[in-house]
Amino acid sequence: MEQAVNDCRDNLLIKVRENYPAIKPEDYQLLVYLASGLSTRTVSLLLGESVDVIYKRKSRLKSRLKENVAPARPDIMSVF
Repeated sequence: MEQAVNDCRDNLLIKVRENYPAIKPEDYQLLVYLASGLSTRTVSLLLGESVDVIYKRKSRLKSRLKENVAPARPDIMSVF
């Protein structure tokens, strides 16, 4: 799935790893699903968490990335 996202989105996940190397595996997995275009409901089913929990995790991840990713990386923020 990661390879497909990188192929279709100009190596987006590689850029995430370069710009945010300390990303937690759980957050990276969530980002892969979001970058794949999966709905919040689908992500919640895949991760076995409620839709509300996924919305909260997505919001926290977005905030963390905004703080730590270079402003010149709007492509990373486009996932949200």
